[in-house]
Amino acid sequence: MANWTDEHKLRYISIHLQDDAYKWWIQASKTNYIL
Repeated sequence: MANWTDEHKLRYISIHLQDDAYKWWIQASKTNYIL
C-alpha cells in the first residue's frame, strides 16, 4: 500500500473527512443549535 496513486489517496482522505464531519455534525447538533 506504499504506492497508492494520488487519486486513491484523495478518495481515501475525502471519505474519512466526510465521516469525521458527519460525526462532528451529529455531536454538535446534540449539544447546541447555533449552527
